[in-house]
Amino acid sequence: MSTTIEDRLILLLKEDGEHHGYWQSLEEVTGISAQRWRKAFARRQRPTTDMFAAICKLYPKYAFWLATGITDAVNGHVAPQTALTFPERLYSDGETTNDYFTQSLKLADKLYAEANVDIEDEKQRMYAVERIHPLAHWIASPLIEKAYELSTSEEYKKLQKLWQRREQDRSELLQKATTPATKHSMTDEPRRTPMLGSDDRTAHQSMFELFFRAKK
Repeated sequence: MSTTIEDRLILLLKEDGEHHGYWQSLEEVTGISAQRWRKAFARRQRPTTDMFAAICKLYPKYAFWLATGITDAVNGHVAPQTALTFPERLYSDGETTNDYFTQSLKLADKLYAEANVDIEDEKQRMYAVERIHPLAHWIASPLIEKAYELSTSEEYKKLQKLWQRREQDRSELLQKATTPATKHSMTDEPRRTPMLGSDDRTAHQSMFELFFRAKK
């Protein structure tokens, strides 16, 4: 049994939730009251599906870890610095991936909005997105024409450019993740904030290394 999804939500919130005004700012960007966030953080209330959906949209690079408890760091699915990860150990900003995910989310929302799908109507939502397989081939949902229309937009071109940047960064990170620690300069370390001291248990590894490597 690993951590629960509630545990992971608390760890995620703990990464940014210590400073003054965080809960209020979280309310402003998610539409969910600061009181509910504080209660979930203090385990006085179980987080609800709308809270998980909101936090995944706000921090898409953490969504995979939040749902599963594991990471796929080279592909941008990382964990907050507040969480121990295993079997992977790499902590990476993943900002180009996060930008790509965020733009993808914006386009997905735009597809529904421009197709005038009533998101409060469950039948409309399902009809709009569900593919069917009546005979030999899959048939796309009614949104397919709108999807092709959006694929010619500037927002979609931006998405493709973000993907190219993400892939370039991913290629560089993959090379570093498989390079022994002795070949790294400390100035290359991907920490978000300066850290004083070190943990002797992990000092033999570079922060770029993807997998745990026991001391010899």
